[in-house]
Amino acid sequence: MRRVTPLLLILTLGALADSSRAGPPVDLRALARGYTLQSVLGLPSAAGLAFSPDGQTLYAAGTDDALRVFDARSLTLRASWGHEGARVRQVVVSPDGQRVAVGDMQGNITQHDAATGRVISRVKGTGRPCIGLGWSPDGTRLAYAALYGPA
Repeated sequence: MRRVTPLLLILTLGALADSSRAGPPVDLRALARGYTLQSVLGLPSAAGLAFSPDGQTLYAAGTDDALRVFDARSLTLRASWGHEGARVRQVVVSPDGQRVAVGDMQGNITQHDAATGRVISRVKGTGRPCIGLGWSPDGTRLAYAALYGPA
């Protein structure tokens, strides 16, 4: 039995939504059968995913310290950006779609220009894993949550 990955669920649910307009119900298990995250995206393992506000771009953080940028419809790889630090855990796109923030296992937060991948800012972490990131609706603040406890 194969595991269903978070990305596969997102892609499958997208297919489910598209196909729900007409025809018989879609069998979620049938859609998921035969797919793994590796075969879909070539990632060793996904730790964080985020869509751009316009839905055209999918950002996927892998456990290999890279943030990959895909065309959301075709899943064609557009770019791959390295991350200095521990494995990336969280990915979030600003409301205007111009910045992408990533958080890693050491709590480091890096902001990238969404178009070029250029690092805009980097904040050294506390040594505790980043478990949540979120932009304010106006895009002026970035909230950060870290795992509590000894580093």
